[in-house]
Amino acid sequence: MTYLGLVLLALFLRLPLLANPESLNSDHAVSALQSLHMLRGEFSWFLWGIGYQASLEPLINAVFFLIVGKNSYAVLATAFLAYALSLGAIHSILRKRLSREQTVLALAFLVIAAPPFLTNAFYPPRPWCLTFVFYSLLAFDRGRLIWGGALAFLALYIDFFAVQFLPALLAFGAFQVWVSHSRKQSGRDFTLGIVLGTFLLGLTRCLGPQGGPPLAINFHYLANNLRLLATGILPALFGVPTLSSEFEAIYPPWFRHPLLLFIRAVGGLTPIVLIFYSLKDWKKWNWDLRGWVAFALLLSATSLLGSILSSSLSDFHANRYLLPLVWALPFALLPTIKAFPLKKGLAIFTPYFLVLLLTLQLSYREGVRSLFIPTPTSFGTGAKEKELARFLLSQEIRHGYATYWPSYRITYLLRENLLVVPVDLKSNRYRPYWDEVEKAKRYALIFTESEGDYLRDNEANLKSEHKSYRPFRVAGFNGFLVER
Repeated sequence: MTYLGLVLLALFLRLPLLANPESLNSDHAVSALQSLHMLRGEFSWFLWGIGYQASLEPLINAVFFLIVGKNSYAVLATAFLAYALSLGAIHSILRKRLSREQTVLALAFLVIAAPPFLTNAFYPPRPWCLTFVFYSLLAFDRGRLIWGGALAFLALYIDFFAVQFLPALLAFGAFQVWVSHSRKQSGRDFTLGIVLGTFLLGLTRCLGPQGGPPLAINFHYLANNLRLLATGILPALFGVPTLSSEFEAIYPPWFRHPLLLFIRAVGGLTPIVLIFYSLKDWKKWNWDLRGWVAFALLLSATSLLGSILSSSLSDFHANRYLLPLVWALPFALLPTIKAFPLKKGLAIFTPYFLVLLLTLQLSYREGVRSLFIPTPTSFGTGAKEKELARFLLSQEIRHGYATYWPSYRITYLLRENLLVVPVDLKSNRYRPYWDEVEKAKRYALIFTESEGDYLRDNEANLKSEHKSYRPFRVAGFNGFLVER
């Protein structure tokens, strides 16, 4: 019942996202479109156009499509199921060491979370990779070292994001071998699990597309990444006020009052301060507690170092790369929660949870009422895309080009009655779509209202390449109707 209650609380806190299922972006839309094709018998081992993400999520989407219908609730259900299963694995690990009430307190750090963690843990395309990660961790904890090693590497097949967890996972597995009663047998099992997992991962690479993830580690990005981490990404993960005007602008002016800024900072930093404060008692901990804190610290260090040197930290929205820091919290705080009486623990951490709850609600743009009122996100409710489709279909146009983020979203929301692909072939995720649009005698060149610069640049190109084109404007979109 403890675990079920936490899952229901997590679902309750995400009601505004459920109330607007059509807010999925193009990444999510690609997964959903692939699911529709799977129901027609079309299968691939990897996500369309990606060599480092498996097609497991589209496959589970397809199952939910069969259960609840071909709607966006099925897509959200797929992601939430993965999150709930991950929560279950961590619950099993913590319950072995903590009382029921202490387990609830520890898991609360993954249920009551800041907006970046909540939306990224709720939306596709990454949650199933984390499910494999945490069941690998659970297997290691239970002494099932073969399963632990195999699942750790299979998580890399699901999504290469698991590489952030791999050093800490393998170190924890090796630690379990070291503390076991039969090191020789445990060592053989651990090695066999790694060999099996590596073989299965290699097999999937043979079955899938050639190419891999954009690792792109370079010291050239160090200064820019450190600035992004310090001014926005790291504070936002823990509900601390950021120096990012873009992020703070979503909150009302009263939430930026100096007194509230101080309360937000103190509340958000509480877990971090206690983690480092608790390290003074390192020598007093048993080997089990030491192992879990070491796992959490190594995971955090790997995530930080990889992000600092990554070329992918282009803006504030790259906070998804630092999510392992939040997933590490229950393990890093394990000695603190175990040592404190429950009332003391609640008293210390309640300000942190209150700050996060308020931050989360205000990020939904409707205050506390957003739990009960559907709230549009930056991707909208789908109404504008459907209005665009009505206009284009009335002009007998069923094909179009757009930038990546609107393109597949429009195609999915219209269930392929209107095919829109990225104007840049390199951003194309499914070649048959592109080929069909290229054959169309008439097409639309579509831009969102915020893409005025793209609109002007492409109008200049159209003047030199096409004699027959005319502009159009629909709520939320501008563009051109073009004859080849």
